[in-house]
Amino acid sequence: MAKLVDEIVDVALMIRGIRDAREADDRLPFIMSRLEAAALAVRRLKPGRRRMPGLDHALDWVYRAAAEVPMGDDRRVQVDAAIAEVKVLVGATGREKMPGLRSQV
Repeated sequence: MAKLVDEIVDVALMIRGIRDAREADDRLPFIMSRLEAAALAVRRLKPGRRRMPGLDHALDWVYRAAAEVPMGDDRRVQVDAAIAEVKVLVGATGREKMPGLRSQV
């Protein structure tokens, strides 16, 4: 699972490198595909093997990186939802575990 954690850290670094909203729009499809691939990889594991604190921490880093870069609210909601999906799979009890999660009302 170290490879999966490394991939999520790469996503965080990719997000941190975004300089403006246009660049965020360009990178978002790749970022989303990496997060979806992570969710799929975790779903393939047996439920008893899904508890991964290291991956949970890496996802927190992705969330904080996404909160700091300039991107539209609609894009941010997409990224937040993808992160939350993986976090629930790896052991976080739910969306309330995400620091500073914005309400999607």
